[in-house]
Amino acid sequence: MKKFMSLHTISFVLLTMLILYGCAVKPTASKPEKDVLDTGKSKESVKIDSPVGTWEYSLETPDGIQTGSIKIIQIQEKYSAELVMGIGNFDFQFMEVEGEKITGSVDIMGAISHMEAKYEGDEMTGTVFQDDLVMKLKAVRTERD
Repeated sequence: MKKFMSLHTISFVLLTMLILYGCAVKPTASKPEKDVLDTGKSKESVKIDSPVGTWEYSLETPDGIQTGSIKIIQIQEKYSAELVMGIGNFDFQFMEVEGEKITGSVDIMGAISHMEAKYEGDEMTGTVFQDDLVMKLKAVRTERD
C-alpha cells in the first residue's frame, strides 16, 4: 500500500508540474491597462515570462518528499508537458497557462493528478491534488528551451 501511495503521490506531482508548464497564455481582449509598476506601458506590451523549460520539482507527500522533473514545451499558443519520475515518463493530458498561473492534469498509471501552480521567473509553487490527497509543490527551472 505504501508503494502505491508513493507512486500515486509522484504521479500527482508530475501532473501538477505539467499543468503549470503546459497552459496556453491568453491575450487580453479588452482595453489595455497600465501595468502594476505604472511604467506607462500597457499590459499587452509587458512580456510575461514563458514557463517553457525543464523544472526540477519536489512534492511533499504522505510518504515524504518526492522529486523529479517536468519538461514544458510550447507549440504555437498551446503548452504541453512531460512528467519524468523514477517509475517512468508521463505526458500531461491537459495543461493551461494563464499569465503566471499553470493548471494541468496527468494520468500516472491510472491515478489522475491535478496541479495548480504559479511561477515567477525560475521558481514555481503550487498544489497537487490526487483523490483525497493535497500536496505542496515547489520547483526550480534548470533549463530554458
